[in-house]
Amino acid sequence: MLFAGPPMRFAPACRLHCSAALLLLWLAALPLPSHAQPGLVPDTDAQAGAAAETSNSTSDEPAVRAGAIIELRGQISAFEFSQPQTRIGLRNGDQQWQLLAPPAAELRRLGWTSKSLFVGETVEIRARRLAGPENRAQLGRLTRANGQTLGASIAASTARPSFAMLPTGNYALDPSYRSLRLQLDQMGFMAIDITFARLTAELKWNGADPQSSSLRFQAAAASLRSNVSALDASLSGASFFAVDRHPRIRFVSTAIRVLQWGELLVDGQLEMRGIRRPVTLRARLNKIGQNPRRQTTAAGLSLHGNFRRSDWNINAPAGAVDGRIALFLDGQFNLTAL
Repeated sequence: MLFAGPPMRFAPACRLHCSAALLLLWLAALPLPSHAQPGLVPDTDAQAGAAAETSNSTSDEPAVRAGAIIELRGQISAFEFSQPQTRIGLRNGDQQWQLLAPPAAELRRLGWTSKSLFVGETVEIRARRLAGPENRAQLGRLTRANGQTLGASIAASTARPSFAMLPTGNYALDPSYRSLRLQLDQMGFMAIDITFARLTAELKWNGADPQSSSLRFQAAAASLRSNVSALDASLSGASFFAVDRHPRIRFVSTAIRVLQWGELLVDGQLEMRGIRRPVTLRARLNKIGQNPRRQTTAAGLSLHGNFRRSDWNINAPAGAVDGRIALFLDGQFNLTAL
């Protein structure tokens, strides 16, 4: 039945209440944002950056950004207690994670043994997400089902930078942040420091197989300067570096060994005065971060070693300097290619 008559009119208060009700219904129909993911608890920094990352994310990116703190509960699927690092497999629902822990030698000092974990047991872990598409993380804490925490000091042990966190790729020495220093002992009175203005270096890092990585650096011998300027001419001359005949100082690695969680031993050939001799340098990872100017990953490295100058026929007046030379290389290496 149809009713004819004048159009219905609502009081102003009724119109206001109806509009508010419609607005609430519309808001209730909107999907709620969901930043949480099952089994993953990002740290506060990750939460703060979530909004900025959402607009740039793609389906190929990992669920949690590299460096974020994650917490997982699952079953042990593998336990490899070994050098140069311990690997733990963890099944978390339908995801398989690989957890990297310090070398067995370090874990033994924390009370771990090769039988600390067994396949199939349920554990809870806290770790830091590593770069790359795979589910890999650096272990910080592991708690068994009975509440026992294994290696309470792991967090302190892994607080320093680890080569396990360094993304695989080619790294070039930043020309603005680098130093190569050779140090001589002047009869015990003082150290003579020799630096080089022109220096290049490259690190090819393979995180999956560190032993296959390589490191090289080269300096222009003629660019040397010392903290005793009166010696510069002598250091450039025939008895020392003979820069006119041998213009370069170069190191090329032949083997890399993971010594500790954040250190390497780098074996290689050092060339000076046209002579090549084997030397071993110890490398320490100082920091992994972002280069704000280049918008790429950067790693701070320090290398040092020492050797006999006589092995390169470097002579000096009797008693003028000690028979050994110490080498120090420090710099920021920027990721140039994956």
